[in-house]
Amino acid sequence: MGAKFFLLLGASGVGKTTLIRRLLQDMPTIKYQPSFTTRSKREHEIEGLQYYFVTLEKFVEMDKGGAFLETDQPHGGSFYGITKEPLLSDLKAGYSFVKEVAVKGLLHLQTTQLADFLIPVYLSPESFDDLIIRLVHRDGNKAEHRIRELEVEAKSAAYCKEKIIVKHNDIDFGLNQLKQLINRYI
Repeated sequence: MGAKFFLLLGASGVGKTTLIRRLLQDMPTIKYQPSFTTRSKREHEIEGLQYYFVTLEKFVEMDKGGAFLETDQPHGGSFYGITKEPLLSDLKAGYSFVKEVAVKGLLHLQTTQLADFLIPVYLSPESFDDLIIRLVHRDGNKAEHRIRELEVEAKSAAYCKEKIIVKHNDIDFGLNQLKQLINRYI
């Protein structure tokens, strides 16, 4: 037992962000460290809660300075990065974390000093047809690119130690599975 870093992987729109938000409400002992990103802030997002929004120049400066454990440029667009601190010191102090990550990020994190803390968890939609409808509703014209990537993202399950089914209209089902899984490890 001890501190763990639960990494949630899955297709766009499967519910990673919603599950994390609900998990943090239900399990206040679990921590979340927002990533830094160069993408624009969405209307509902709060600086420092979901992400830290920085310019490309600032991101590159931080990367060159060794601030990040892992960086990625998913979908060929904006950059994302997970900073070393306070994550490393908090894990060593016994705090567990949850974070969404892409396969590339997971594979890189497995080569860092975090490897022993990692528990990769694949979030699978109950139905890929429902997920496609959700993506079209959420992303409009941008959904086409995400839909093409579903097959690739589904392969990320092979890199995960655990799997959870997320029902589109019953987030509590997936949340309860995630809480049970976490309680088995910490």
